[in-house]
Amino acid sequence: GENHLRHAPWGVTDCNGVPFDFIRPDQNEDRACVILRSTRQPYLPEAVRGIAVNLRAEALYFLHAGAWIVKDQEAFRYVVHYTDGTSLAIPMIGRRDFDDWWIDSRRAELASSARCVPGWKNSEGRGFHVLRWENPHPGKTIATIDIESACTGTIPIIEAITAELTDESPFAPWRVSMSAWGGVAARRAEGGVELAVGDGTKDWAGASLRAARPLPIPAGAAEGDLVFDVNGGRTPLGAAGPGGQSFQVCAVFVLPDGTERSGPYIQPSVDGGSVDADPWTWQVARIPLRRLLPKGVAAARAVAGVNVQFRVLPATRSGLIVGGVRIHPQHNGQ
Repeated sequence: GENHLRHAPWGVTDCNGVPFDFIRPDQNEDRACVILRSTRQPYLPEAVRGIAVNLRAEALYFLHAGAWIVKDQEAFRYVVHYTDGTSLAIPMIGRRDFDDWWIDSRRAELASSARCVPGWKNSEGRGFHVLRWENPHPGKTIATIDIESACTGTIPIIEAITAELTDESPFAPWRVSMSAWGGVAARRAEGGVELAVGDGTKDWAGASLRAARPLPIPAGAAEGDLVFDVNGGRTPLGAAGPGGQSFQVCAVFVLPDGTERSGPYIQPSVDGGSVDADPWTWQVARIPLRRLLPKGVAAARAVAGVNVQFRVLPATRSGLIVGGVRIHPQHNGQ
């Protein structure tokens, strides 16, 4: 009809920082989402059961919405089944855990206590909301997930579910929080976070990447390296960059007493001498941890974040993609 979700994307799409896989209906028997029974649509299924997961997860992200929402009433629930035979129900309360698929016209009604955020919408303001559910049993394997309607007046609409794996890096691009300065736009990209530049980007512009949780420094790694992967980003016109970006890095450390301090900016060594111009290849950059430590600090417990800053931008300016932040215990002697 006239009132539907036009122009939904196909494939993996960034929805407010979380990747969700939008199913192509023409490759799935004309089915693209789950809509469950309500008093308005009593002919629809009451539940979908046995969605296979078979992995451990630190959290689950739900991309969903509703229609004709009754505020503060449970409309549906997710039921997580673990392989040890236990299960856990996650009730979805209207206006708190999900909201109306008419995002533009109803967004102002989101209560300050709402746990969901708008995730994706089309040009007409129709879309879905994102809810993060932290798994209280990350050591258990999730076998399956059921979705059950409470069969109220609210119509449940479920588009996708994404799992945050327990062994994912705290610096995984969909987990870091980002802020930027000097005309840089920090955005998630394939394999990392891109420091995108524009015509107004200034010298010494950069971005701060805050880990989802501090990255521990292993015992005996005081002489190790902070290591990450780098690739050239795009030019302001969207073309592949010429490479050769000059940049420096500062780390935010968690000290033994639990406080945080930033160290000096250090220019890393890059394999091959510099970032090359081939967008299909990545280089490894590294900096000795001892050089990044704040003045007067001998050791730290973890790395809470990194700041990446361009130095002097050349006339042929282009962005930089940073990913795979990790710690190598053994210093390489450079």
